[in-house]
Order: sequence, then structure tokens, then C-alpha cells
Amino acid sequence: MIYNQLILITVLGILFLNPSYSQSYNIDENKYQKTIDLMFSFQMKEAIDELNNLQEKNASDPTFYFIKAIVYYYTSLIHKSGISDELFPTDIITDEFNNNINTSISLSKQLLKSQNANCDLTLLLGASYGFQGLFSLNQSEFISGYKKGKEGYEEINKILSSNKNYYDAYLGIGLYNLFTSYVPWYLRWLITSGEKKEGLKQINLVISNSKFKFTKYFALIYLDSFYYMEYRDNQSKSILNDRIKVLENFVSKYPDNFAMQIDLAGCYEIINKDQAIVVYANIIKYAQQERNDILHNYATYSLAELYQERREYNKAITCYQNILANSKKSTVYNEKSELKIAEIYIVNGEKQKAKQLLNELIAKALDKKIKEKAINLKEGL
Repeated sequence: MIYNQLILITVLGILFLNPSYSQSYNIDENKYQKTIDLMFSFQMKEAIDELNNLQEKNASDPTFYFIKAIVYYYTSLIHKSGISDELFPTDIITDEFNNNINTSISLSKQLLKSQNANCDLTLLLGASYGFQGLFSLNQSEFISGYKKGKEGYEEINKILSSNKNYYDAYLGIGLYNLFTSYVPWYLRWLITSGEKKEGLKQINLVISNSKFKFTKYFALIYLDSFYYMEYRDNQSKSILNDRIKVLENFVSKYPDNFAMQIDLAGCYEIINKDQAIVVYANIIKYAQQERNDILHNYATYSLAELYQERREYNKAITCYQNILANSKKSTVYNEKSELKIAEIYIVNGEKQKAKQLLNELIAKALDKKIKEKAINLKEGL
């Protein structure tokens, strides 16, 4: 469920909306779909390459810089979650995000001077402020994060004050209403508190009526995030079923979003592990075809843990060994996989194999926690 673990730390104040463009500010919304698909398949470098190919023709388009900032934003989440730390150096991620989101804000403001009533530009400006807030939250800069989120909310609310039928704007307002209830009480003075029921109504309004597929796309993503948080707090089977329905609906419409498929597999692990195995296997097959190491290693490791939990140790070891064989260089999953194999050797009574593997792991492990666990396992033999 890594995707929603990432969302959990960032969803407050989220205002990610696809701007719809008036006649004075037109855009082909399909232009950035490939970038979004690459991003949610954890192919961040490829997403940036795709944007770089578009840059010359879109140098004055604020949406271009907005999308580019978002790719770096999600890259920072991948680093923080431990999925991969091999994409870009942290300082480059921060600089690129700030440069691109500030350019999006600056260009949006410039265009609004001559197109004051342009709802689309106002929406883009609000979304840019919202993502500034999200990035601050991800850096544990809570006051700055919530202030920027509120600033984005206020920009987008300007649209609905004059045009109630501009359905794309309800995504930002709906998300704000949904997730402000999770803000710690001592920070609520920073925001205008919202209502969950009203937020759900607004999100579903977007899904049913929005003209733009990007808006529907992210409405479904964050509706899933809401149900994830609700299930985390309540452990209700009905909430879990609601979440699964959202995910199944999303995956049927957007089969290239593998981050959401991973979340669906995580839900299936709770209610039907056989279904989870099928989903993980499909993700792995795609990742192998596309040579997507990050996606392959994450899905394979998740499948291996599932087999290990079911005591299907031979299948688990095969998965862990596939990660080691697939990785041309050390990844965050190599050391984890070797530790897991050692655990299985111990359970199977193959202590000599376990000892040899643990000695090798202790000697080379870069992850301090992995090394510590390996030492503890060896001492217990």
C-alpha cells in the first residue's frame, strides 16, 4: 500500500487539478498524459525526459512547469518512502521542484493580468500554491505547508463564487473539505475547517461531471486515499470494500497506473490473497517487459512477502532471488531480499546457509538497520 502511505503524508491541502483552458488559453490535455502515466509507474527519469522533449514548444506555458514540478514532488515521495533512492540527488529534487513551481506561479499571474476572469489560470495558480504547501508538508514544514494550502484553496474558491458549474474546481475544494479533519488540533487556526460528507459529495461531483480526464483521474486517486485513511482509523470492512470499488473502477479506466494496481493488490491481501497474487504477477510481467526495475523490485518484493506469510517458502525465495538477479547494481531491495532469504533458511533449519548469507550481508550492508537485523539473526543461531 505504498502509494497511499505516500499520499498520507501529503494529502492535506492537496489541490492537484488539471487546468481546463478557455479559448484564450488552449491546451491539448493529452500532451502530458504520457508523463503522468510514466510518473505513476515510478519511471521518473523517463517522465522528465518526456517533458524535456516538450520544453522548447512550451517554454511560456505555466502548465508545463506545473507538471514538471509535480514529477519532482512525487520523486521526493519515492525517496522518502524507501522505494528507491537512486533517481536524483535530494538537493536537485528540491531545487527543480521550487524552480518549476515558482515559474508556474509567475507565468500564471502574468497571464491573469490580461485574462483576469480566466477560471483555468486561476485554477492553475491555486493548484501551484497547493503543491508548494504539499512539498513543505513533506519537509515537515507544517505551518508553511498549511498556509500555502489555504492560499491555494482561496484562489480556487474564487472560481466557484462566480461559476458553480465549473466542476473541475470542486476537486480542490472537495479535497480540502475531506482532509482538513486530519489536521492536528493545534494547527487548525491556520485553516478553514471542512466537512467530510461535503467533501465526498464534491469529489463524486467531479467524477460524474468533469469534462477533463485529468481531473477525474486525480479525483479517483484521492478518493482512494480518503478511504485508505478511514480504514486505517476504523478497520471497517465496509470502508475497505468501498476502497476496493474505487480502485477497481480506477484500474479499469486507467490500466497504466501501476501505483494504484499496487494499492489494489494491498487491499486484496486483506480479503483475498489469491487475487493479490494475480495482480502482483501482472505488474511484474509488465515491469519485466518495460525493464522498469523500480516497479519490478517493489512488486516482486511484495509478492515474496505474501508467499513468505503463507509459508510458501520456495516461491518466496524464488521471488527474492529474482530481485537480486534483476538488479544490475545495489538497490534498496537487494539487502532486504538477502535478509529475508536468511530468515527462511533459519525457519527451514538450514542454519549453515543462513550463517553464510548473514556474514556476507553484515560485511557489505549499507543500510544500518539491515546490518543490525542481520547481526541479531546471526547471534540467535
